[in-house]
Amino acid sequence: MANHRIDLSSSSLPTINADLLYITEAEYDVDWHSTPHIHPFSELFYITKGRGSFWIEGKIYTVHEDDVIFINTNVNHTEMSIDNEA
Repeated sequence: MANHRIDLSSSSLPTINADLLYITEAEYDVDWHSTPHIHPFSELFYITKGRGSFWIEGKIYTVHEDDVIFINTNVNHTEMSIDNEA
């Protein structure tokens, strides 16, 4: 099995103009609201447990534990739990 490592501490890596704005841990509860929204930044979701779905630009995608979802900037979306699992 091949293994490749990229050393992120190397100063020869190209720089990118990006900021990590925040990290949030969310869990489904009675006050959860699934409101479609957009924003001028990307979002990265990692599903730690349960299952749910994402409504993205009119399509629904089912997600499960260990799934990773990337939402680009200015894309209409919302997160939804399935059967109150989160």
